[in-house]
Amino acid sequence: MIEDVRRIYNLKDNIQGDDDYIKQLYIKSDYVFDPASDEIEEAVSNFSNAIKTEQLRRSHRKKPTRNLTRRQWELVKFFKDHDRYIIIFADKNLGPCILERRQVSKEWATARINGLRRVFERWLGKYRTRTRFDPPVDYICISPAEETFLIRAKKRPNGFSKFRMTGKVHKDPFKMRPIVACCYSFMNDWSKWLDFWFQQLKHLIPSYVKDSQQVLDELKALTLPPNARVFTGDANSMYNNIDTEHAITVITQWLRDLDNDGLLPYGFPLDAVLDAMKLIMRNNIFEFGDCYNFYN
Repeated sequence: MIEDVRRIYNLKDNIQGDDDYIKQLYIKSDYVFDPASDEIEEAVSNFSNAIKTEQLRRSHRKKPTRNLTRRQWELVKFFKDHDRYIIIFADKNLGPCILERRQVSKEWATARINGLRRVFERWLGKYRTRTRFDPPVDYICISPAEETFLIRAKKRPNGFSKFRMTGKVHKDPFKMRPIVACCYSFMNDWSKWLDFWFQQLKHLIPSYVKDSQQVLDELKALTLPPNARVFTGDANSMYNNIDTEHAITVITQWLRDLDNDGLLPYGFPLDAVLDAMKLIMRNNIFEFGDCYNFYN
């Protein structure tokens, strides 16, 4: 933790937009930063000591009783290495889930990830750093800060995204929300880079709403008759029902139109963004228990 505090303290004066540092695109390196101020160093030290003291106190507590009976535990062990079924625990201690094994093998998934890593390296080699103020070229390349971020991302281990579920306890009947967590994989870092550039286009989307507070503020500013009513709606599994190829086609055309109209932000790496978007959206590989899934 102290390393993170020192890093933030030493980088706090960096100006956003500097080609050497982009806050949203940063992966820690092995660089050792100078200590923070005496006040911060002392506060972090006291906090760390308090955590260690609490950990030591809790380690002497009596171990809790299992919440599974012996028969239930034997059943869990029976399913652990079963050829047909897989058992996992749902999120938020909602209990075990028993599912059929109908997923691809780990060997296939590993080979796919290795292939994607090679594609990523070729993509990075094609669009790597060129000063943005150089004469125009066929494509605008990535900045030094982006290159540093992506090179560090390339060194990540071949970690798979993890599938998990959270319970929608406010729903009746009860439902689950599927989540694919991509943390600490090079595909996730590549997605962060893509998101960094798409975020700069939000002002070009007429229907974009920052949050519910913006909706409330705009509604309050309206002059409406006394009998006016507001209706809301919500899509059911919207993202799951978006066809990948259709989405790629629509987004590509939208970006091309913005480029033709001169509306893209200065330095927007259009070709690099389009190539990365297609590769990321068509290669969603995640791990579920001891099974591996390919979703596109």
